[in-house]
Amino acid sequence: MLLLLLVAGCSSGNGGPTALDVTAAQARSELGSTARWPLDTGLSRDKVQAIRDGAYRFCRDVHPDDTKCFTQQDRSIFAVNQAARLWRSYLAEPSKHGSFPYARAHQNLPDAFQDIVDYCWSTYVDAGKRDARMLGPCLMSAVGGDFFGVVPVA
Repeated sequence: MLLLLLVAGCSSGNGGPTALDVTAAQARSELGSTARWPLDTGLSRDKVQAIRDGAYRFCRDVHPDDTKCFTQQDRSIFAVNQAARLWRSYLAEPSKHGSFPYARAHQNLPDAFQDIVDYCWSTYVDAGKRDARMLGPCLMSAVGGDFFGVVPVA
């Protein structure tokens, strides 16, 4: 059930950087190779990699001088993973009367997360499945995460 978001393929685009260019750029990134990412069990590593490849091609094609683009893509894609992990942890809370309101909400409405995944994925697809910066904030909002780090954690 989790994340039909990563079931669909991701277009690689035409022209632009080669697969080796993309792989090298990813290896140099702060998060490194996707192969080392601790992915949620409901996510396909191959699909995450395909989304990341497309996102890096987007940066090279559309924002070649913006060095932040790659970092923003990585952060967003990794946030998809974090949202899935949070969702799973909410469902694993021992009681439907847990202390965190988002956990209670997801326990009371177990299909809600998939509805949100479907919404986030559809906006990504409608935008051409190239720029993944929208996915992380969209899914993190579903689990009460603060993607932009505005809310202080005490």
